[in-house]
Amino acid sequence: MKRKQIDIAKKYTSDGSPVRILCIDGPDSNYPVLGIVEGVSGVKSWSSTGLTPNFFDVELSSVWDLIEVKEKQVRYVNIYINRGVTSKYRDPGEDLYTYKNRHDADINAQPTRLACIRIEYEEGEGLE
Repeated sequence: MKRKQIDIAKKYTSDGSPVRILCIDGPDSNYPVLGIVEGVSGVKSWSSTGLTPNFFDVELSSVWDLIEVKEKQVRYVNIYINRGVTSKYRDPGEDLYTYKNRHDADINAQPTRLACIRIEYEEGEGLE
């Protein structure tokens, strides 16, 4: 799996502890990401992709590597019996419409709604 560049605006953990990223352009070009790990003293450094420095200076995974914390997203899905529109990309039996909250799902519901389901997910989930 290819690692992404660390984004100072995102949230990360290291060994399960929250990390406050201080900068992504520190003085060491091999490990320019600097941050503070909650419960650990001192400033820690990582590569631009979040890997921990190691003795052999090779890219090895470690429990101290930065892991992005993805926020949970919630959507409400109204499910309907299909009204006859079919294509190779759609199930011929049902239509699904998503909303950011239950209120919007309810006020936009049609009388033929079969169900309203709450779905919780993380962005990118299931795409790996």
